[in-house]
Amino acid sequence: MKILLRNYEGWGLFTLKEGKPLKIISYFHLHFFSNGSAEIQCDLSKAHTRILQDFSSPNFTYFSMIGIIEDSEYFITIDELATIELNKLLVSSSIILRSKYGDFDAGIARNGITNLEFFGCYYRKKDDKAVLDTVDLKFEDFVLQIQRINNYDHVIKEIKNSQIANVTAEIIVPVTLGNRESREELIEDITHLLSFAVSNEVLVIYRDYYLSNGDIFFTELLCRHDVNFSNSIPILPINHPIPCNLEEFLKHSIPRYHEYRDNLDLNALIYFVINANSPLIALELKFLISFTGIETFCSDFESLGQGVIPRRSIERNEKIIQQFFDKKKIKIEESVMKELAIKVAFPHPDLKDKMRLALSAFSIPFDDDDMNLVSIRNEIVHNGQFKSEKNPLELTFRAQNLLIRILLSVLNYHGKYIKRSIGYRQIEFP
Repeated sequence: MKILLRNYEGWGLFTLKEGKPLKIISYFHLHFFSNGSAEIQCDLSKAHTRILQDFSSPNFTYFSMIGIIEDSEYFITIDELATIELNKLLVSSSIILRSKYGDFDAGIARNGITNLEFFGCYYRKKDDKAVLDTVDLKFEDFVLQIQRINNYDHVIKEIKNSQIANVTAEIIVPVTLGNRESREELIEDITHLLSFAVSNEVLVIYRDYYLSNGDIFFTELLCRHDVNFSNSIPILPINHPIPCNLEEFLKHSIPRYHEYRDNLDLNALIYFVINANSPLIALELKFLISFTGIETFCSDFESLGQGVIPRRSIERNEKIIQQFFDKKKIKIEESVMKELAIKVAFPHPDLKDKMRLALSAFSIPFDDDDMNLVSIRNEIVHNGQFKSEKNPLELTFRAQNLLIRILLSVLNYHGKYIKRSIGYRQIEFP
């Protein structure tokens, strides 16, 4: 099942992208769906059908298209389409609709985003009522708004019942020709942070650019190929108006996200969190996904070279050496004992060493149970399941919570979050 979001029709010129030269003019119907997929249905003549049969490959045949939307002022451009049937093509690139008239200099961009369930912090007048549906983020020279769509309540109910992604909000931002690219990048960054907050895929699937007179000059439909919705428990309690957790979260996390996004691969960590929180997968897989995120963080931190990781087993060796000499009733200076421990220590740090250093660097609390996740991970990898005497749910929650605490610390978050546990309690962080 798919939910139709937008529908266009008109005349298009379809050009074969590889092999023999082929161009076909056909009337088309474009269907853009709420999960980010798009299809084009062509009205092909029998002659065109025979030509396509001759040119089609065993797998997919790729075309590009330019055309005109019927009864409108818009051109349409699509860089890549793939045939799935003789008269049906799957769109595999962005779809651009551009006005035939004038040039875009400055205006407003409205970016449709999926799966965001939230309460606003500010009221907006709607149908003679004041509705709490907007979040304002103030930057140096502009204000960015996150705003619920008009039929938000209906759409939220629908996606929860159907598990099909849909647009629930728009990110609205002033834009000029000169700063359009940087604003789009900022919005993409914000959607990653929102994805973490709600533990769902929050993605931009359309961008509408409005001129100052209110006309749409330019539209980009972003084909994401089956964006999913999951009834996961969110990470942050942003579905409550007071206090405005969403605004506070974004205000503090955006600068830190930009600081560590690439060096610590924060986008990967975020999607480890989202996938590990899916209610549809086994506990062993949830645990392994979470622990892979923890390992990724530790490895990325090590690659930054911000600290010396101790040689493996030094502390353990110190204890063993001290016990040996005590048993023999031989006194040994502490400095000599430490030197012996270093000499016989394995020269490479183990994962626990990496975890201790990386977690300490960001003041992330941890204990022996967190360190023991390493051995649990090894058990699952080798046996395919938790050992019977251990509580799988409790261990999975511990791995999930450690990964969540890592991201909250890196993003400099202060406030309530929803701890993975039976009952999913809200607790203060840090």
